[in-house]
Amino acid sequence: MVEKHKHCVVCGMPISPDKTPPVCSKKCEFILSRRARRERIVWMLLPLPFVVLLILFLIFGGAAP
Repeated sequence: MVEKHKHCVVCGMPISPDKTPPVCSKKCEFILSRRARRERIVWMLLPLPFVVLLILFLIFGGAAP
């Protein structure tokens, strides 16, 4: 029977089930933190084009008199 284990979220290597964060090495931990940072930045910048379009619409295209 196979021992209870989880897999590294970066490379897929088997790790112990109580490992937090679920990575196998410092290298994978660094890669995971970089991914998380990039994801946070993307989610913060995602609404930016809509805000810019809204502002442009309010300035230049508002309701016709």
